[in-house]
Amino acid sequence: LFGKTIVLDAGHGGHDVGAKGLEYVEKDLCLKLCQTLQQQLEARGARVIMTRPSDTYVSLGERCVIANSSNADLFISIHLNSTPTRNSATGTETYWHTPQSQRLARALHRRVVSVVGSQDRGIRNRRFYVIRNTEMPSVLLEIGFINNKNDEALISQSQFQQNLAESLTLGVLDYFGTDL
Repeated sequence: LFGKTIVLDAGHGGHDVGAKGLEYVEKDLCLKLCQTLQQQLEARGARVIMTRPSDTYVSLGERCVIANSSNADLFISIHLNSTPTRNSATGTETYWHTPQSQRLARALHRRVVSVVGSQDRGIRNRRFYVIRNTEMPSVLLEIGFINNKNDEALISQSQFQQNLAESLTLGVLDYFGTDL
């Protein structure tokens, strides 16, 4: 991945905690997932820019400015899903908006589903702000449901975080057509 710039966007942050699980809040797990992915991508030679490298609030508009001004090759936003009723849903969803992002969504989704091992909830075209207002191929990943006790327990494990980062790195390599 030498010469590639990838922006990682850990959902929420600071006063915006995101969805709440039984033990964790979305902002904290998203940051851990992005930090672990950053290490994996950098180990493969990528330049990684984090929209929020710590527990700080960054507006959606600022996230897009960071990405668009960095001359990035990819933008990956990581989130955790939630439903009004605890333990009522499980699985992984991937979102894209612009046609240039659809291939990236397919490459990453396949890899995430293989690691999470729960329901494949599909790849969808949606108008989420950060993937609608970034100029490079961009996806928003909903790794699992933080208010599902099994998903939350899995996502909070450091070994899972490592496995997910490795798998997403392979997805990025798949996208760029790089030999493993």
